[in-house]
Amino acid sequence: MMMVIMMNDSKLNSMAQIKSFLAETEGIKFSRKYRKEAYCWIEETLSKFNYVLLSKKEKGLIRRYLMKITGYSRAQLTRQIAQYCKTGQVRIKEYDRPKFQKKYTNQDIKLLAKTAQLHDSPNGAALKKTLERMVREYGKADVNFNRKVHHISLQKYTTNCKKIT
Repeated sequence: MMMVIMMNDSKLNSMAQIKSFLAETEGIKFSRKYRKEAYCWIEETLSKFNYVLLSKKEKGLIRRYLMKITGYSRAQLTRQIAQYCKTGQVRIKEYDRPKFQKKYTNQDIKLLAKTAQLHDSPNGAALKKTLERMVREYGKADVNFNRKVHHISLQKYTTNCKKIT
């Protein structure tokens, strides 16, 4: 059975109190609910105890306290403490997804979808053949159009065509 408890640790101000808290909660397992809250709490705790100025023994005590309350591993806390020592903050690292250059404009995709509708929504390969035939027969002068016809991505076409129609 699990129960959610809100803990106010504002009265824990000394190393002796931290040591006694760790001894008394030996059999109790804590876990964090939200990562952002845990990071803020870690930062507050590190600054409250002036972590950078503590002795090695006291730093170990604070580290054990943080591990106990957050449920983070030693390695995770080491990274967060290193970040705090370097920047004075503990922040969630934002994931920066690589962005690829767009091959087709939105106008290209809409034209492709419209052409597909006019031809009773054929599959990607059939649409490509239709467009190639249009270029051959009608002599479309637009160089970009010719290039796009020869590089139609079938998967991208089917995905985007469904979104637009």
